[in-house]
Amino acid sequence: MGDTEAQYTLEVRCSNRPAIELYERFGFRSAGLRRRYYQDNGEDALIMWRTPATLNGSLADVPGAARTVPS
Repeated sequence: MGDTEAQYTLEVRCSNRPAIELYERFGFRSAGLRRRYYQDNGEDALIMWRTPATLNGSLADVPGAARTVPS
């Protein structure tokens, strides 16, 4: 993951806090949810992305990410 221009995505169980924290240390940010993604128990999955923008704390270049509009 040395290429700062590359885009990576992954899914992780919402209950797996240690994994989420690990991925966040590598620049991944939560950008969506897959409902009932895991077949064994129907748990949702977070969709996490690592992009040039997430490395700078933004979701600007993440396809389909929910964005908030400043008031």
